[in-house]
Amino acid sequence: GEGEGEGEGEGEGEGEGEGEGEGENITQDLLDQFDDADADNDDLLHYDEAIVIIPDLTQEQFVALDRNGDGYLSRAELMAALDRQCKPVFAAADAVITCDDLLAAQDALRAAFATVRAEDGCGTDLTDFVKVRRIVWLKDNRRFEDLNLEDIAGKIKDFDAGEYDYSIGKTQKLFHYYLLFRPGVYRIFYEIDEEVCERYGVTAMWEAQQKITIDDQCSGCLGCLGCDACARCRDRYIPEYAVELKRMLGDWLLVGLSLLVLLSPAGHNRS
Repeated sequence: GEGEGEGEGEGEGEGEGEGEGEGENITQDLLDQFDDADADNDDLLHYDEAIVIIPDLTQEQFVALDRNGDGYLSRAELMAALDRQCKPVFAAADAVITCDDLLAAQDALRAAFATVRAEDGCGTDLTDFVKVRRIVWLKDNRRFEDLNLEDIAGKIKDFDAGEYDYSIGKTQKLFHYYLLFRPGVYRIFYEIDEEVCERYGVTAMWEAQQKITIDDQCSGCLGCLGCDACARCRDRYIPEYAVELKRMLGDWLLVGLSLLVLLSPAGHNRS
């Protein structure tokens, strides 16, 4: 009799495990269908897109799922309806840049900025919305300086007036053209706008930090801003992809953020 009881208990345990696995499969299927239904690829579903994956969804049910009331359903909101929690990721890897080879140093910088990533934990990539809040420069382990990034960019001939916008791409360009040649420790503080977080169902305002250490070998005439001879010296070590950053990463991110504000209920109230 006892043996039979043990056997039944084991059978129940197996059934529970299968149920959990099935739940995970349903969750992943919904996320996959989310991508298929997202016709405009904005990582949000309006009602007409949502009924593609949930055909019987009523307007009232859609409003109930739309927790932030912006008229769209995010992956995080969809997962919340299934009692599944997205675990946001906002990270950047530290880097030490040496200048035995200046072009290799430029590549190391590019690799460092490529590690900056942000996502909602359910498959929505928010990296394009990351902005630099501030950069603190530690010189010779003695002096801290909170850098005026717009002022620095304004003195570099390869930056157009008002071009620096605190995006990852423009900050990377600032390092390629100037900060690489000024040794020290740079602590970069990244953030994502609170309205973006709310729109995509991320409840807390995110912050991340990155430390980029520039070796003393990288100094010299390359570290100046205004001198024409120094600028020409710098130009020899600027990789082509750094030049392209100027054209590839324009002000569309700022336009996108402005549209998000205007489309939000708060934006309508302000207007």
